[in-house]
Amino acid sequence: MAPGMIIKGTSTYNGQQYATKVYVYMDFRTQYWWFAVNTKDEVLGYWPSIIFNNFERASQALFGGYVYDANLVQPPMGSGHMPSEGVNKAAYIRTMKVLPGGGTPKIIEPEMLEVTKIGSDCYGIGTVDYRGPPFEYTFFYGGPGNC
Repeated sequence: MAPGMIIKGTSTYNGQQYATKVYVYMDFRTQYWWFAVNTKDEVLGYWPSIIFNNFERASQALFGGYVYDANLVQPPMGSGHMPSEGVNKAAYIRTMKVLPGGGTPKIIEPEMLEVTKIGSDCYGIGTVDYRGPPFEYTFFYGGPGNC
């Protein structure tokens, strides 16, 4: 996978579903922050530590979506369906984890989250729900845009 590449095996509305794992992690030897998909070995790129100020003392991590299309004022986000449509229909983020201080991965739980939606009513964000392994805590997001 590379920037701008089309992801094969995209989910269909109320049909076959596919997932992509996303990793952002720091290599403590080089101090680089790496961006990888599916496995930590499928690297798309990195950010050198020099561009981050005090990142090792971060007090928050952000999870969510952002859309841009030069030809559309408000393009679709996620699956293009509202979060209320739920499983097999709306886009979701699940099993959110952080790696505090190079320690053991910690699952993000609802009381650790502040759910915020910025922008128009063309998009939404659902509540964070526990769905059990392997999904753990999950939230749905997205919308049709152009409204």
